[in-house]
Amino acid sequence: MTTALNWTLGPYRIAREIGRGQFGTVYQATDGEGRQIALKLVPVEGTDSDEKVSAERQGATLQQRFSRISNHLVPDVLDHQLIHPYYAIAMELVSGQPLTAVIKAGRLPDHRAATIARAISRFLEKAHEFTTSIDDHSATLIVHGDLKPAHILLLADGSIRVLDFGIAKALASPKPATTNRWASVDYASPERLESGRVNEQVDFWSLGVLLFEMIAGVRPYLTYEHNPSRLETAIRRQEPRLRVPSDVDPKLAAIVEKLLASQVERRYQSASQIARDLQAFLDRAPVVAFAEATRANQATVRIPPTLDGILPTESTVINLPPSGRAPLPDSRWQRRSELIVETEPLQPEVPVCPLPPPPAATTKRHYKPLIAAVLSFLVPGFGQIYNGDYLRGIVWLIVTPGFWIGTGGAIGWPFHLIASYTAYRRAQGTAVIVLSLPRWRAKSFLRRRAPA
Repeated sequence: MTTALNWTLGPYRIAREIGRGQFGTVYQATDGEGRQIALKLVPVEGTDSDEKVSAERQGATLQQRFSRISNHLVPDVLDHQLIHPYYAIAMELVSGQPLTAVIKAGRLPDHRAATIARAISRFLEKAHEFTTSIDDHSATLIVHGDLKPAHILLLADGSIRVLDFGIAKALASPKPATTNRWASVDYASPERLESGRVNEQVDFWSLGVLLFEMIAGVRPYLTYEHNPSRLETAIRRQEPRLRVPSDVDPKLAAIVEKLLASQVERRYQSASQIARDLQAFLDRAPVVAFAEATRANQATVRIPPTLDGILPTESTVINLPPSGRAPLPDSRWQRRSELIVETEPLQPEVPVCPLPPPPAATTKRHYKPLIAAVLSFLVPGFGQIYNGDYLRGIVWLIVTPGFWIGTGGAIGWPFHLIASYTAYRRAQGTAVIVLSLPRWRAKSFLRRRAPA
């Protein structure tokens, strides 16, 4: 939606508002020569006005010079000057669609998102290789510092224009980074929010957030966006964020994850690396980020030589179940982990003494059940003979063993009750009951001793 206006600022007649950003507003206007232009007005009142004017002047100068050698990746700057209370930057009026409007319409297909990201990475490649001199200071590269969808314009022919060099910084040769506290928090890298220092990595992180937003439809820290201070804290501390949707191509997801890696050394180290991976994805060629992610999901375990000197001769691959790593919806490139066991001969770090031989196997003989079984039918018989009942005693000693062994005591037990009913029946009965308790142990002993 645009707002119709009709007012004059210096040599410019302002017609309508066509865009509004964090630091200024862009209008469609006419300059003193009658040309249709895009006029960016940045308010410069306040305590930081001098610093803001300096940043805008430098950004406009960089954009003006860079446009000449970048094949029009940025709009041409026609003029820039301080017209109180604004710093005015007159630029080429480019007809196109802001990437913000495209994302609001819905998630972009993987191929289109990668194509746009590749064009942005080509812009960063040229910007980071750009060399110029401003106010007698040599600069070896340009850091845009505020990449986001509102600053990417999509043209009808498929090309892009990168807008808003207002906070772009030219880094001098001896300085690996500089400071700049103006940035959109949603797209600012953790280290920038922590220290305020900027280098090429802040552009790589912003591109990662931008690519995430194109394929997911939301930013990775959407949960905290209702509270700007909480959002800044979440990004600075690198708290858990949303993951790439599972329906995104694993190779493109791997590129996003590498751009947004928590450790700077694990991210891309140059814009050309990003451009090559995105081009490889579009060409269906091997993607470096995907290969690295696959290797990172593999754990290597080395097995020392066995004690008897026999080493395994073949490698073994064991598929492990997926780890319980938290996240949030998993990326499709996260595959089942594998444990690769390397079996090349290795020398143990600590000498190992041979183990003593195991003791020889011994067979424990169980005589107690047999003794208990013998006593259970001999004692009552001799007891009756001792008491003078020779006939019953002899019959007991002859007949009972046969019944006991053959039937396990089932018939011998009633016979004994009859024989012990008379003399000393109470004492004999008690003794026999006690001594007959191990009869089943005797039976199990006989079974164990029986030949197989």
